[in-house]
Amino acid sequence: MTTLEKSQSASVVTRSLCLDGQSLQVHGVPHSSQLYRDEWEPSSANSASTTSSANTASPAGTLFPAFLWADDAQLVPHQQLHRIEFQVRKDFSPVTARDSRPTATNSAHAVRVSLHGQSCRTLESPMTVRIAIPQPSTDADYNARSVPPYLAAIKAAGAEAVLVPLDQPPAGVIRLLASTSAVLLPGSKFDIDPERYGAARIPECGPDDPARTAVDEILLQDAFNLHKPILGICHGAQGLNVWRNGSLFQDLPAQTHTAVDHTPGRTVADAHPVQVAPGSKLAAMLPPGSPDTPAVNSSHHQAIQIVGDNLRVSAVSPADGIVEAVELDSASHFVLAVQWHPERTYDSSAFSRAIFAAFIDAAAHWRPRPVAESVANL
Repeated sequence: MTTLEKSQSASVVTRSLCLDGQSLQVHGVPHSSQLYRDEWEPSSANSASTTSSANTASPAGTLFPAFLWADDAQLVPHQQLHRIEFQVRKDFSPVTARDSRPTATNSAHAVRVSLHGQSCRTLESPMTVRIAIPQPSTDADYNARSVPPYLAAIKAAGAEAVLVPLDQPPAGVIRLLASTSAVLLPGSKFDIDPERYGAARIPECGPDDPARTAVDEILLQDAFNLHKPILGICHGAQGLNVWRNGSLFQDLPAQTHTAVDHTPGRTVADAHPVQVAPGSKLAAMLPPGSPDTPAVNSSHHQAIQIVGDNLRVSAVSPADGIVEAVELDSASHFVLAVQWHPERTYDSSAFSRAIFAAFIDAAAHWRPRPVAESVANL
């Protein structure tokens, strides 16, 4: 029998394989992971021998890994797979032999394998950390400019981005989220509809983007239900705050008369400093020896006014007090939102890299909450 050594999933997938006539069962693979998906090609010649019962299903048309890694570095090509079948189990209690908790740089699940009483060996199968990120807007030109830096930063930090189209029906969005372990809410060229936080629209408030709002709602509900890590950036930070029952300044110059220019745009790397709150999660991301007032870029005319439920301010613009970052007041759920764009300065700023590193690390260590806990918090 093969058991996953580290799993906290309440719902797991059991796969049974047959290698050269020997039964090999893989238990405890989280149903939402990409541990094996999109990597194997089942042998069509052997598909007829796939068995089925009340608890098994044929994986016809499913992609599986082309090989298994063994502790002796030998590969098992897919041509040797005589039978592939899988089932969903909800009552699996994993046997922990050693800590195989994945990290952002070396994500893997270790399993112990015994083939009909033969000696056990350890198989390592890499698990990609996948980050859900909605298309920033319904403006194709804006997306073409803004999306690549997000994808590059996520990849450089050791993860894979799953871009969520805004024209997907809710069921399609939910299917995409099943393979992800965190959510990144990006910026947008559009504003947040003030009706969402009970304010009358002022002339300086720009148009909203209902399609982006609808997808963000699904992503946020999924992330908070399952405690998936969240990183909000610019518009994403504002949307998170409103979703948590906070409010916004619809236009900073019109409503605050600030002397700070918060709209220099993507060409200015150091627009103004931010004062990072001591003891915050964000403060822990400051590079060693750096000041607690790092300079950041700035591309927004709206900003957080009333902070949302259970969020706390982790950075402000010191000259005018405008909120520049918030985080969830929770030791166990990583939620951070910044008003600036760390993806734009990933290559040049250690602070930006640290923000992504902390986010991806939280995603790599994320495990689904038990179903009872998730339902209780709906």
